[in-house]
Amino acid sequence: MIAKGSRILLKLSGEALGRGQGLCPDLLESICQQLVQLADYQWVIVPGGGNFFRGAHQEWCPRVVADQIGMLATAMNGLALQAALKRQGGRSSVLSCGPCQGVGEPYSAQKAWRALDQREVVICVGGTGSGFVTTDTATVVRACELECSSVLKASSVDGVYDQDPFKNPEAVFYPQIRYSEVLEKKLEVMDQVAFALAEENNKDLYVFSILQENALVRFFEGSLKHTKISLQ
Repeated sequence: MIAKGSRILLKLSGEALGRGQGLCPDLLESICQQLVQLADYQWVIVPGGGNFFRGAHQEWCPRVVADQIGMLATAMNGLALQAALKRQGGRSSVLSCGPCQGVGEPYSAQKAWRALDQREVVICVGGTGSGFVTTDTATVVRACELECSSVLKASSVDGVYDQDPFKNPEAVFYPQIRYSEVLEKKLEVMDQVAFALAEENNKDLYVFSILQENALVRFFEGSLKHTKISLQ
């Protein structure tokens, strides 16, 4: 499916990492064990922060401030990933943007390339560093900057459906779908800016649930339920 040695962008949903709230240590350890097992690939990770705070859903403060708080939440997840990776014998660098300066090192594509050349996992926190932009958009921006061949969107949903599968058990699952079809059917996969950027830069996008047992390893074995989104 994806050639060994490929550089991959893994978007880790904050809600999935916390299974509702905070961090789930067992899931964190499992993900990092799998990343070490899959060391034949080059990994860039963009964690969300929704397990701690969702900036776009707050009414008590200005949106830009809420987004900055959300960026700090991604840094907490990034530091937790780095610590868990270290326990598993993995090496990583945390690179940060925006209000997360001082956590790890300031992000630059050049620093990320050097870390990847040294076979480190690169963990990008702080989103893009700007408000009004989601971590989905940050995911695709980093995938383009760092020349990642594919984007893996790992959340609590096991693929793309025509409706919310948690609300409607009769929702239709799409194992493979084109970008144009997603737009035509108005399916919710990523925010529109992120999705348009992924389509423009011809990034294969895979959507699956990280909550499934051994999800990353099974994805590369070809035995995990998922949706592939591509131009063709």
